Amino acid sequence: MDKKFVIVLVALVLSITCTVGVTLAWLVSTPDPVINTFTVGDVVIELDESDVDDSDKDNDTTDRDKANSYKLIPGATYVKDPIVHVKKTSELCWVFVKLDNGLLDIVDGLATASDSDPANSVYTIEAQILNNGWTKLEDGVYYKQGVDASAATGEYLDLPVFEGFTLKTDADVDAYKSAKITVTAYAIQDEGIDTAAKAWEALNN
Repeated sequence: MDKKFVIVLVALVLSITCTVGVTLAWLVSTPDPVINTFTVGDVVIELDESDVDDSDKDNDTTDRDKANSYKLIPGATYVKDPIVHVKKTSELCWVFVKLDNGLLDIVDGLATASDSDPANSVYTIEAQILNNGWTKLEDGVYYKQGVDASAATGEYLDLPVFEGFTLKTDADVDAYKSAKITVTAYAIQDEGIDTAAKAWEALNN
């Protein structure tokens, strides 16, 4: 290659580089920053029932209470109306109730106005729970899925469990002096849990 041509070629390249260097300008813009704010959601529930034994000593049996004492009488009907209250600010959630019924063998059901004979009553505690919109997962465990408390008119969304029970007329109540009916409530977020079995497992773990 001719030495003169090489020099010209190099000069041309340098000339182009210099020209670009002179005319190039960065287009710069500084927007407002994007700020992400994260809050922690929660699920809040409470459980209570009517104060039928006036254990709070204020002579108002319309109050709600955490526990009651009952005197067992064959054929008698008792008010026991546990309600799960889900706080309005709670996230969409699964709600469970677990029933441990120590009187199961001597409970007929709940005698109603349309069925005043307890011996013929089929309105069992489980039937009441199902009638209140709960779904049975397994014996003694019931749930509601996708509970949305945001539409509650008050501070809490109320989820009644059952209303009461009637003892069999031939119940051997002496054998059940220490028996209890225990209701326990649980709640867990709905997000990311697609079955009741998984939700219940997560709660128990």
